[in-house]
Amino acid sequence: SVYTAGRYGPGGGTLGQVAADVLHVNPWAGFGVGGLATPYDSLWLQVLVLSGIMGLVLMCAALATLGWRWLRLRAVTAPAERSLAGSVLILTVITSFGFPTLTANRGGILAWLILGVMITGRDYGPTGRLQGTRSLSLPLGRRPRRVSHQSPG
Repeated sequence: SVYTAGRYGPGGGTLGQVAADVLHVNPWAGFGVGGLATPYDSLWLQVLVLSGIMGLVLMCAALATLGWRWLRLRAVTAPAERSLAGSVLILTVITSFGFPTLTANRGGILAWLILGVMITGRDYGPTGRLQGTRSLSLPLGRRPRRVSHQSPG
């Protein structure tokens, strides 16, 4: 509790009291855009205050989707790109408990930009091949077959 200025600790700290207020007054939808006059020292608390349990479910779904997409793309991305995207995703999730990482002005923009471009910016089909960037030339080793048209008779 000394290291968190009383925000976390025995009895829930100050963040626990704010969460308890939200869950007591309006647990499903939170308090809306007006929120509460308290610092949001956690992404999860901010989402709970602003949009309630429904917002927490949606935030978990968004982060799980990004994680699933990153895992799926690991086999087809370059090692440096894979490491950067994975590191930003993991760092974003871990730091979200002490800072509103995805909603803070500068930090949130940078996190969404990196995650958006590196993880969701490509479309890989079920075969693991890059989709949507078709070339006019045929892949090596595959040439069109000539079809001979014979006239009847």
